[in-house]
Amino acid sequence: MYIPECLMWAMGDDGCTAVKVYCEEKLREEIAARFTEAFNEEYEKLMDLIEEEEGACYEKEEEMNPFNGARVTDYGIFLPFDALSMYCDEYGDHLSWHNAGEAMEEALKIIKREYPSISYEGYVAYCWSDVNSGEVVQYEISSVKKKKKDKSVVIYDFVGEALGETLEDEEVWDELSEEIEAADENEIKKIIKLFHIYSKWVPSDAIDKVIEISEESDEDMTESLREFADALKAGEDVDIEEEEIDSSHLPDGYMEAMDMFLMAEEITGKKPKRGEITSSEGTFEIVIEKAEAGDPEAKFTAGKYFIADHIEKEMERALRWIREAAEEGIEEAEEYMEDHEDLFE
Repeated sequence: MYIPECLMWAMGDDGCTAVKVYCEEKLREEIAARFTEAFNEEYEKLMDLIEEEEGACYEKEEEMNPFNGARVTDYGIFLPFDALSMYCDEYGDHLSWHNAGEAMEEALKIIKREYPSISYEGYVAYCWSDVNSGEVVQYEISSVKKKKKDKSVVIYDFVGEALGETLEDEEVWDELSEEIEAADENEIKKIIKLFHIYSKWVPSDAIDKVIEISEESDEDMTESLREFADALKAGEDVDIEEEEIDSSHLPDGYMEAMDMFLMAEEITGKKPKRGEITSSEGTFEIVIEKAEAGDPEAKFTAGKYFIADHIEKEMERALRWIREAAEEGIEEAEEYMEDHEDLFE
């Protein structure tokens, strides 16, 4: 799922971040209390770390906490949060490299370890404010890992409620009009598709409004947008064309190194050093270690990096890892083997 950035800004600084924890009734109060305890402990550690690294932590000085409390529900527990960005100067003028999402995710891992029968899913979406050039953060979070090729869409009622409340405000539509008039066709289609997915919550005329606004800036686009909206209403699964990344001008192995970079960041929670992507001198021991420990995605990522960077001494291991990743259900590894049949003969 993707919320276009103009809508994220319209929702305001708090965004719509929440996680649903599914668990049996007798454990709900206990797990709610345990998550609250775990989150606050991890959040305290994070504030202390920011203070240690940056000299000050705005959230600590102002005694701020983005967690809005664990609510027991008929399915388990609902965990809502305000914006998870954190600031490292006493006036809150500079963003920290760390954010409260780290504390949230660590607390979820803790309760999952302590209560293995639970599951959880949620959506993280918020703006980092104009201090950070308007950057928007959004991603799904789940105890069940999706395959990369899984295009199924999870509908979150709390996202729908946030969208519905936002779109009832006429001032929001004034702001959106400017964004829509400046957007390209694909971006407008993303807005229309999101409104269709969340039609239970958004105003019934929201899609027509979007098309009418776009007509003022580009009449030629209107017919295409109406056809797209009609196809959605008819129940057709309509994809939106995404622009392919042109990697022809990049050094050999760059995109594979980027995958290594991102996985290293995901594992450690820290950004690798600058320059590691653009040269073969970069070290990604953490990804290699995870591959050696048996993680199939790490095997695929490390294997294709070795091949792309022509590291001959690692070729045998690279091919073995990619085969194993494919056997363990990584669809992209299967596709990679099909595209490079000559290597795997």
